[in-house]
Amino acid sequence: RPSAAELAELAELTTFADCGPAHAAAIAYMRWRRDEAVAADASLAPSAEMAADLRLHRFLISTKWDAAAAADAYVTALGWRRDKKMDALRDRIVRSNPSFFVGGACGGDAPAVLDVLYVGEHDAATQQVQPRTFTREGSDGRHNLLLDRLGNLVVIECPGLVDNAGIFALGTAKWTESFLAGTELTVLMLDELSRRQGRLALTCKILDMQGMKLLKAFMSKEEKEGERAFKDAGSQVSAAYPTTTFKMLLLNLPGASMAGPIIKSMAPARSAKKFEILSSKTALTQIQTYVEPANLPHKLGGELPDGVQWGTGGKKSPRR
Repeated sequence: RPSAAELAELAELTTFADCGPAHAAAIAYMRWRRDEAVAADASLAPSAEMAADLRLHRFLISTKWDAAAAADAYVTALGWRRDKKMDALRDRIVRSNPSFFVGGACGGDAPAVLDVLYVGEHDAATQQVQPRTFTREGSDGRHNLLLDRLGNLVVIECPGLVDNAGIFALGTAKWTESFLAGTELTVLMLDELSRRQGRLALTCKILDMQGMKLLKAFMSKEEKEGERAFKDAGSQVSAAYPTTTFKMLLLNLPGASMAGPIIKSMAPARSAKKFEILSSKTALTQIQTYVEPANLPHKLGGELPDGVQWGTGGKKSPRR
């Protein structure tokens, strides 16, 4: 187990080039545990990305470089991926975006562009009930990733406007499948950005909390079932895809007293320090310290169209 001094050294890692002997030892242990698990059960064999050192880094950082705990979580995640058939989903995503994942340039300045956003039958319907923005459409119809000033992936969401009844109407199993596809795509994008940049790329999330409520007394049965599916899927991906968040910038909170409960409901305790609650008077300025206007919608003081992110046109629950 690393000493206090070694843990401090491990925590200061900013680029892969900064890795020292302690980092190398932790990674070597993770590889050994991976190989041991696969030797005992070949069905746990990981995808290329899941086997890569940078994915092992994510598990190690999430446990503060406790290699044994990280390896336990990693092997559990391999079993989860097998049971959920995540590698088949991974293959569809990569095949649909060969210029980014397969033929992408190595340099950090190379274009970060996806050919296809949706690879599953229900992905477009899922975007309708739970919209999120992480790309801007180019003149060629492809999708340019939104990046912050450090090169992290920008993701814009409105948790208070998620149509929980729409999740139920779509069917929680169908919605969960698409939600997991969206998460797999996100982390694959982070892996590729990490490879290009030589550092661990993360997400910079901007969360507009307009409409967020904690009182559940007046929710319909359909809304409660949809919310339950949302929380269950969220807990699964938190364990299987650790260390993916750089910042969570919250604006339009309904009240200061709700900040603590909202944050607790949205993220594990280890991620609470990544939240920043933005003042209504300075929110746009604060956001733009992280993200250039060229990668932000008009509503956030940027240059891009707002689209449907804020529920324009009203909610329409899809049919089963």
